[in-house]
Amino acid sequence: MIFLCRVSSALITTEGATRAKSIKTRSYASVASSVPSSTPDPVAIAVHVKAIEEDRINQLRQKCLLIHNIPEQNSDTATEKFDSTIANDLAISASIKRNSVKVFRIGRKISDRPRPLKIEADSLETSKALVRYFRKFRNTREDLKNCKARLDYSEPILEMYRNLWKTVLERNAKEGVMSWIVGRSKARRDQTKSTAIRNPSRNIQRQSEVGSNVKCALLNCQSIRNKTDLLKFFAFQNYLK
Repeated sequence: MIFLCRVSSALITTEGATRAKSIKTRSYASVASSVPSSTPDPVAIAVHVKAIEEDRINQLRQKCLLIHNIPEQNSDTATEKFDSTIANDLAISASIKRNSVKVFRIGRKISDRPRPLKIEADSLETSKALVRYFRKFRNTREDLKNCKARLDYSEPILEMYRNLWKTVLERNAKEGVMSWIVGRSKARRDQTKSTAIRNPSRNIQRQSEVGSNVKCALLNCQSIRNKTDLLKFFAFQNYLK
């Protein structure tokens, strides 16, 4: 009797262990099989991959800057030497090591206008510094007065900046105060720049009422100043082209 009880107990214990093991294995398998296989959307994957690639290309492109309207010389050798001198002098003026930039022309050579000069820097900070210092650097040379430099933006980013500047111009014209600017990739209000935009036609009417030549001259200066401020905005639009 004692022997039978022990055998029964052993069988029960073995059966319980087997059942527990079976339940544990079945539970893992059931969980794995019960989860539906979610196949990623090919379109979503393609969009995500494209966005990553565009961001990578934009980061590489913005390490470069483009300088337009720099004249080319009579020969390719002379042009390369001239371009190297420009890059060297610009790097010195920006306190940047010359070996941190490369310079070359891009596009096909045509007769009616010079090809853009592309300067490849070692970082985005370096390229931004070169663009910033070029505005002062070009004023030191007569042959660079009509040149303009900008980062090598992709076409979508250029279009974004054009739209932002269009928005800024419209808001400033509507409010009559030049306080809207483009900063950090968006249109924002700058409280430090709140120059009033005066209507030149109103100035003309006021001039007829003013007897003093000094006051007339002052009103003319105000009108010229307003036009100059607007021209700066339009000049930046051309800078983005």
